[in-house]
Amino acid sequence: MNLKYFALFILLVAHAALAGPRPTVAIMDLQCQGLSAADAVIVTDRLLSELGKAGTYDIVERTRRDEILKEQGFTMTGACDQTSCLIEAGKMLSASKMVGGSIGKFGQAWVVNLRLVDVTTGKIDKTVDRDFTGPQESLLLLMREAAGELVDKDILLPEEKALLETGRKDIEKIETEYAQSQQQTKLLNRKRSPRPRPDDCKKSHTRPNSTPKSRRRNAGSG
Repeated sequence: MNLKYFALFILLVAHAALAGPRPTVAIMDLQCQGLSAADAVIVTDRLLSELGKAGTYDIVERTRRDEILKEQGFTMTGACDQTSCLIEAGKMLSASKMVGGSIGKFGQAWVVNLRLVDVTTGKIDKTVDRDFTGPQESLLLLMREAAGELVDKDILLPEEKALLETGRKDIEKIETEYAQSQQQTKLLNRKRSPRPRPDDCKKSHTRPNSTPKSRRRNAGSG
């Protein structure tokens, strides 16, 4: 029995050695509108945590990230959510990939935009765009879904998918109602706009001086 466990251990070690080290990913604080600074940190940390659980990347913890960037003299004005800023920070952190983006509140909807950037090539490997209606706490579940999409893994439970789907149906309902209201407004404007009267049409086609040129010449010669 001990030999079997030993052989299994050797196989696991060999598999890990052949697989090689995992790439490293770091996340810059998400640009959040409609959230307090403390809540924005919580949402960003949840995304980082879910990426770590997915097992695709080694992650750079927030405190370590801040220490390294401070040592390197990294400075920025505003949020670091642009690709150029993510690449610059990623090089200082020796990260293979960087994640950045934004979360905002538009009406009743939460709007989430994330991107996964390859630090070496400078290309955007993956983007995640999500619209969702629901309480602020739902953003934590949305970060879990976003992490799965960034690593191409389905990590949501069926009940979690159902909850997010409800929020998306609410978005579709709002969009449909808005489109219908816009259409009704156009129809009302058409009905209210004055139509040209027949007399106006005749006047618009009447020349200011309809006297033939020949008559005008005879009148001038007399």
